Amino acid sequence: MKKLSLLLLCSALVATTFTFESCVKKGNDAPIDNTGFDPNLKVTHTIAQLLAMPTGVAITQDVVVSGVVVMDDRSGNYYKKFVIQDATGGLEINLDQNNIYNDYPVGRKVYIKCKGLSMATYGGMVQLGYGLDERQSIVSIPFVMADNFIVKANYPNTIKVDTFTYDELANANANGTRLNTLVAIRDVEFANGAYGMPFAAPNATTNRALNGCGAASSGIVVRSSNYARFQPTLTPTGKGVIVGLYTKYNATPQLIIRDVNDLNFVAERCDGSIPVAPVFITIDSLRNKYAGSPLSLSGIKITGTVISDRANGNGNGQNLIIQQGNKGIMIRFTSAHSFNLGDSVVVITNGTSLEEFRGTLQVNNTQLSTASRVGTGTITPTILTLLDLNNNFEAHESTLVKILNATVAGSGSFGGNQTLSDGTATITLYTATGASFSGTATPTTAKNFSGIAGQYDATKQLQMRNITDVE
Repeated sequence: MKKLSLLLLCSALVATTFTFESCVKKGNDAPIDNTGFDPNLKVTHTIAQLLAMPTGVAITQDVVVSGVVVMDDRSGNYYKKFVIQDATGGLEINLDQNNIYNDYPVGRKVYIKCKGLSMATYGGMVQLGYGLDERQSIVSIPFVMADNFIVKANYPNTIKVDTFTYDELANANANGTRLNTLVAIRDVEFANGAYGMPFAAPNATTNRALNGCGAASSGIVVRSSNYARFQPTLTPTGKGVIVGLYTKYNATPQLIIRDVNDLNFVAERCDGSIPVAPVFITIDSLRNKYAGSPLSLSGIKITGTVISDRANGNGNGQNLIIQQGNKGIMIRFTSAHSFNLGDSVVVITNGTSLEEFRGTLQVNNTQLSTASRVGTGTITPTILTLLDLNNNFEAHESTLVKILNATVAGSGSFGGNQTLSDGTATITLYTATGASFSGTATPTTAKNFSGIAGQYDATKQLQMRNITDVE
């Protein structure tokens, strides 16, 4: 009897084991395809109705919205968030998850169960997330809790894209219902200084200005992340139609593209011209183009190492001086720049002017978006006597030079105009009052002085970068 019971038990265990193994998914089994499944949750609110609810507090009602994903993170131009859209508007969902597109790709319908979530605004845009931090900024939905709030439905779905003129979308504050929706804008071109440029600088999210053909308005920008896979792709030089997510930052209207397939451009610009893609020339060649009167530049890019030092304040914050080999030039930006001493930069000159200002040659009216940092470099100063420098000043303008065994005469501190002498000649040693070393006492004995050669009207001058230029 005991033998029979043992035999039956063993048989049952074998059968159980066989049954269990036969239900385990093998590595080569195809995943269950549920892309056509829609759970048909009851939708209680439209996206517009949800957006009308208070921000900054937890949602306590059983609110359910539904929409189709119109923006995901596949191209890297969005990070840890995605956007859904219904017939009434769009909504950004912040989710602490990488590769969101694997679960919520563009075209998937989703339901959002909003109870327990919160909304906040950033730059005038509403975001949905798990709560708010101490700064009242949105907190992303934790990845492990995603299924509690986000319910997948069928995929793919057709996304309706409305087409507008530039003027119709130029005022972001007047287009609140369009925010976070996919739009198309016809008859547009990237502005001077923005076409033929990488969509984003290598080290920063970048805005590229967009113009409308014949438009009365301006101000729309295409905003792209430096982590986007299309970051180095050059913006089109012609005109056409652009599709993107319509957003804003405060009052600035922004378009965010999914990838470069969102652009359909032809070669001609709005005025019928066909620009030439910018090509590198040397700084020496650029300087040689100047013939005494302002020259409009286009189709040219230059590269060099930054020799000016904005951190120590001995110069205008909009001025950047770069050197390549033994030639240098001043870049005059339309606003303060953030490039540092030793940065290697590339500047595309579209829309700029080569001209003199108070005696110094510069590339004027340069947009920040046309310059990018590409690495670091080192420039060794050229050792000269002051006689050599004064006799060949144009050749050394905007370059780093070193004067040996020189003395300073003047007020006793570096601030303002002092006189530098090396026994062969003299030159003005200029230090701005806002420089970090302006109040530092000048040496009482001969020293070596490095600095940038420049002009102010008829005055030739040497401008130190920082106090280490004295040795």
